[in-house]
Amino acid sequence: MNIPVLLRSKSSRISDGWGIIRDISLGGIGFETRMPIKEGQTIHVSFTLADNFSFANTKGTIRRAIREGIYYVCGIEFDLLVDREHLQDALVVLSEIEAKEKPQQ
Repeated sequence: MNIPVLLRSKSSRISDGWGIIRDISLGGIGFETRMPIKEGQTIHVSFTLADNFSFANTKGTIRRAIREGIYYVCGIEFDLLVDREHLQDALVVLSEIEAKEKPQQ
């Protein structure tokens, strides 16, 4: 999974940045970024999943931020997810796409 995510923060010296989503659930996302991020920081994320399931300015709190070289490996917990059912539908579609792309053994 390599889904781009736009990051917005008012509490960082760099207010906007990009990252790559590595995993996602109804509770939050795991991602990598070069934007300096700290645990406890409030951040807004925007991303689009399969079949144009879009999420804009979803508010969350950084629960994990580990620096690995020039990247920060982070976990964000959603504080407010406006349409939880929309995300559930997107995750179902995404898992179906990934299952089709997996090589058969």
